[in-house]
This record gives sequence, C-alpha cells and structure tokens, in this order.
Amino acid sequence: MERLQKVIARAGIASRRKAEELILQGRVKVNGRVVKELGVKVGPRDDVEVDGIPIEREEPVYYLLYKPRGVISSVKDDKGRKVVTDFFKDLDKRIYPIGRLDYDTSGLLLLTNDGDFANLLMHPRYEIEKVYIAKSERHSNARTAEAARTRSAVGRWHDGASQSEAALRRPEEGDSHCGNPYPRRTKPASAPHV
Repeated sequence: MERLQKVIARAGIASRRKAEELILQGRVKVNGRVVKELGVKVGPRDDVEVDGIPIEREEPVYYLLYKPRGVISSVKDDKGRKVVTDFFKDLDKRIYPIGRLDYDTSGLLLLTNDGDFANLLMHPRYEIEKVYIAKSERHSNARTAEAARTRSAVGRWHDGASQSEAALRRPEEGDSHCGNPYPRRTKPASAPHV
C-alpha cells in the first residue's frame, strides 16, 4: 500500500505536492469515491482517477538527452518551437524533463515519468548539487568580472522561480573556454549518486 499522492506523482500526473492539492480540492477518486483528505493509502488493485481520468501506473523510466541549442526544455510550446519530448515521439509513456536548460543552451538533461525522483532532484531541500559550465566572450558586468578575477566567490543565480547559491570560479588555463585564452575542457563534471 502506498500513499495516494505518491501514486499520482509516480504516474506523472503532478508532483507529490501538486497531487496533495488535487486531493484536497476533491479532484481525485479512489474506487469511485471522492477523496479529500491526505494520508489515504491505495494498493495495486485500487482504481484511481484524477479529474475523471483513470491513471495508469507505469513503471518508471529514465532517459538522458543531450539537449541541443534551439530546443525548449518542456513537453509543449505555444509558439510551435521544438521541445525535448519531440526526440521521444515513438515512446508510449508520458515523460517530462527534470529541470530545464534555456533555449539557447545545450547540455545533458534527464527526462522521466517518476515524479518522486524528479522532486528529489529539483527541490532545494534535498540540496542536490548541479554543475553548469558557462562560456562568455566577455564579462557582463563589474560584479562578475571581479568574481572571475578573485578565483572564487559566491553569487546568486536567478531562474525566475527560485534562487540558489552558486560558487563562481575563475577558469584556469586548460579549463572550459571562456574567451580566447582558455581552451575547451573535455573532463566531465561529477554528480552525486541518488
């Protein structure tokens, strides 16, 4: 038996927190009965519906995609641009990206239908370290130029929804390309095992 919000999240309908909101709003049924309280547990034989649509309990899947530039880190785009799920058109499961990369950036992106796993990687409370390498032809302002000159500093990165501390480090010779003096580095960054 598992908590209802966990089953909804694992089905890829919503994050666990959003699933809790759906339950409290009375939008979830178990075996034909509306459930409005948290903590309800369901088993594999229970029928669960969200907004009148039965959920399918899929096995979790995980994909790594090297997102090229010019692709949106989303499942759909109202402007008709290419999205990361376009690379998985033959897949019969609903997947979504964990996190995002900007339209003009390229890099490794995880896609899954596992809401718990996605939440574990994205929620700040779990403090999962993410590594980004940025290339710039010039420093955008005095603050970033000073940070690069002093070898390391702490900065704030803003993505519109949340903020987190980011360690800034000046490239050394042989590091990632940051203007002409520093050739591109091919050594991959390490990430913690989850």
